Amino acid sequence: MPAYAFDADKLGYVKIGYSVQSLQHAQPSDSIVDLAKGFSTAKVIHGYVVGVGYKQIMTRGIYGFVEGNYTAYGKHTLHGTGFKSGGDPVAFSASNLGVSAYNVLVGLGYTFSSPGGS
Repeated sequence: MPAYAFDADKLGYVKIGYSVQSLQHAQPSDSIVDLAKGFSTAKVIHGYVVGVGYKQIMTRGIYGFVEGNYTAYGKHTLHGTGFKSGGDPVAFSASNLGVSAYNVLVGLGYTFSSPGGS
């Protein structure tokens, strides 16, 4: 996490990281399309995280921070099989699913100092 100290009490930083997530889909049974038995499927996906943040010491040991992050997993495809009321299988596919997320964190933290103050 590269950082830049603006002064003794203010710190800006950037984040670069790796993320793993489970992408899931469930298709329930549906009488309109004659799907007697639904299905569920899941896939483990891998992606990256980038972010930027700012920390400022407020009082001894207590700091405030704000941080923004973006996570992206790329495009993915999920497959599954359901069954019609007669027992015939029905294949499902959802392709080109773009998976990403943004988040903003705002909070307070506490830094414990080591014995002797160093």
